[in-house]
Amino acid sequence: MTKVAAREVGRDPLAGTPGDVALRRLQTAGLLRFAALSEAAYLHYLDLVGAPSPDGLDDGEAATVAYAVEVGAVPVLDERKGTRIAIPLCASPPICTLDLLSHPRLRTELGDAALADAVHSALRHARMRVPQEFRTWVLDLLGAERLRECSSVPKRWVRALP
Repeated sequence: MTKVAAREVGRDPLAGTPGDVALRRLQTAGLLRFAALSEAAYLHYLDLVGAPSPDGLDDGEAATVAYAVEVGAVPVLDERKGTRIAIPLCASPPICTLDLLSHPRLRTELGDAALADAVHSALRHARMRVPQEFRTWVLDLLGAERLRECSSVPKRWVRALP
């Protein structure tokens, strides 16, 4: 995670603690590493945040894309605009949080119940977007009742649930 993106994590929505405390716990556990932007990546970052509408990105997305471009990494982006802008710039297309959460190894490691709790929490507390290609997977994992609790799920999708 870029240091710029980390600054956007204001608080841990579950514990209510400052975001940097939650991120440090992940870092200490070896699950997260912070990356600084080089001078070249920083200049690219400035271009991305300063791009005219509708192509300007917020700080965290711009830093993520600039870093991914510099090191040839796969950016993890959940916003459509960030993904659209990153595709022609990055060596590998961006993935989203649900690409990570739906990986079979994670399901094996966590088990169905813990994985469902993680996805539910991301939808409720982080307002994670659910791309079309993941809707059936998320519905099968959580069920209609739990999805109805998630304000980040579009109302038209919720109305169509069984």
